[in-house]
Amino acid sequence: MGSSETTTLYMFAGTTNLETLNLPDTMTGKMGRGLFYNSATEKLVVNGKITDLEYAFYYASALKEVTLPATVKKIGQYAFGCSSAAASRGKLEKINWVGEDLAIEEIGYYAFQYQEKLTKLTIPATVKTIGQYALANMYGLEELEFEEGFDTATYLTSSGAIATSAYLVTNDLELKTIKLASTMTEIFPYMFYNCGLTSVEIPANVVTIGNYAFSGNGSSDTSNPCALVSVKFAKNNKLEKLGNYVFQYGKYLTEINLEDCENLTSIGMYAFSGCTALKSLIIPAS
Repeated sequence: MGSSETTTLYMFAGTTNLETLNLPDTMTGKMGRGLFYNSATEKLVVNGKITDLEYAFYYASALKEVTLPATVKKIGQYAFGCSSAAASRGKLEKINWVGEDLAIEEIGYYAFQYQEKLTKLTIPATVKTIGQYALANMYGLEELEFEEGFDTATYLTSSGAIATSAYLVTNDLELKTIKLASTMTEIFPYMFYNCGLTSVEIPANVVTIGNYAFSGNGSSDTSNPCALVSVKFAKNNKLEKLGNYVFQYGKYLTEINLEDCENLTSIGMYAFSGCTALKSLIIPAS
């Protein structure tokens, strides 16, 4: 086995009692596609110098806690992805990292899909690439934080092509709280589309808020409108552009104050469409 693929495919599929996996330091690269596919293992320690978790715990829905080496750079495609079926959704509650200088660079396409027990996640400042839907369908996720130093990531499709939309937390309807890093300069299109977010404060360094960034996908409660109740903009901010449909279906928003957005020169079409409760909208002279 070469360094690009540490183990053979589906090596531990269906296992029930494996607790520790010791890999020699000479084995680096991807941990192995479907390595723990459909495994009933609930707690696992992996030792070694692997760098990529692509598909490693795909459909390992019983896994509750995993300990991994800090050599990991990529939480690749479907790394912890599970099934949409209620009985087969992921039960992962905790990820431990052993070693120094953890520097995650990539979170892949659908990396955590249908993991419903993780309640809080932090996107490290070192992350530069994120796959579409990376944190989508995480029905238990309540808090998401972007570590200080994080800026705009490059988003990728399942084929690795550069994407024009993020769908980062789509369908995460319990997600009420996000903390955006002050270093962020862009909120990518569809980044917080159709999630449960109720309030947000836009950092001063954000220049662009992309299309559909905070939009819901319908006007009624049954079709998941934008859940935002409060939107605040930092003082002396650099915001120049609000994209199309950015707050669409924000039926709970009663006021939006853009007074401090003195650099704002563009507001996209239908930016506030479906904001049926909106009573006050203050737009700067710019």
